[in-house]
Amino acid sequence: MMPELNDYLEAMKSVAGGLKKTVSNLDEEAMNWLPEGLANTVAGLVRHGSAAAIWVLGDRVLGQPGIPHPGIDNAPTPKAELLRAIDDAVAFYEAHVGEVTAATLTEERAFGSSRRNGRQLLLMSLRHLAHHTGQVALLARLWTARHPAAKTA
Repeated sequence: MMPELNDYLEAMKSVAGGLKKTVSNLDEEAMNWLPEGLANTVAGLVRHGSAAAIWVLGDRVLGQPGIPHPGIDNAPTPKAELLRAIDDAVAFYEAHVGEVTAATLTEERAFGSSRRNGRQLLLMSLRHLAHHTGQVALLARLWTARHPAAKTA
């Protein structure tokens, strides 16, 4: 595997590890809480961010058909399922990031209304998951502040 790809894998593990730590410390109610005026729950952000990481690497970078584009919804989700979604994203990176070639990193492909190369897509994917990890951390802090008697798992 090219050293650059190992960097992407280690960054994915790091971001996902932070997300997993935050989710591990929340109870089910906190993970599925939708604060007034905000659009997403912890559960929705975790499922979406994890699935998007898989979709970008698999579908957009490697061209693997059949990986669904991850929408976002706030369906109640058990903690075990959220932790598994994070693990699945890391496992997908571990299994497939080594398939990326030097040509794949520079080849442009469609992404929405623009074109991006594989390197840009990988960086965007990591930035996207990190963004949602920050949102999850913020929601966890808001939950704790608004529910001081609530016990975290």
